Amino acid sequence: MSPARHWRSYGTDPLPTPAEALAEPFSAFPSWFLRVECDRCGKQRMVNECHVKLAGADAA
Repeated sequence: MSPARHWRSYGTDPLPTPAEALAEPFSAFPSWFLRVECDRCGKQRMVNECHVKLAGADAA
């Protein structure tokens, strides 16, 4: 298994290609925001990793 990769929103490291980015988990992009736009109504949302509920994590 290869080590986890992380792309920071700062620095000079090269960014992943679109195909690489889609193949990575959301956690590979800490402090980044993902812009999601609804094709039907045009509503836009900005999502950050810290605002996403983890799959399988139950609230205690």
